[in-house]
Amino acid sequence: MNLFLLHLRRFTTLVVCFLMVTVFNPLMANEIAPLKKSLRLAVIYIEGPPYIYMDGSSEYVGILPQLAQALSRELALDLTYLPTPRKDLEKSVIDERADMT
Repeated sequence: MNLFLLHLRRFTTLVVCFLMVTVFNPLMANEIAPLKKSLRLAVIYIEGPPYIYMDGSSEYVGILPQLAQALSRELALDLTYLPTPRKDLEKSVIDERADMT
């Protein structure tokens, strides 16, 4: 019986350590890391209706801006458009200037 209790204590200790690492560590990391306040969308200069284009008031409209606005609302982030040449779209995400294209 004593051997069983010893193994039970060791198992309990391992479970508690596992939970601390997997649950509490990410929570603490989120508290320490600065919160991101905006969602940066890299868009090409050339308009591509119906995906993205500018209306008469110089606002981006189309399918892509609607999706980006919905995502930014869901994540509670401000949406920022970054006009980018077509060849630099992927590079802007890799270089962390933009979050998505």
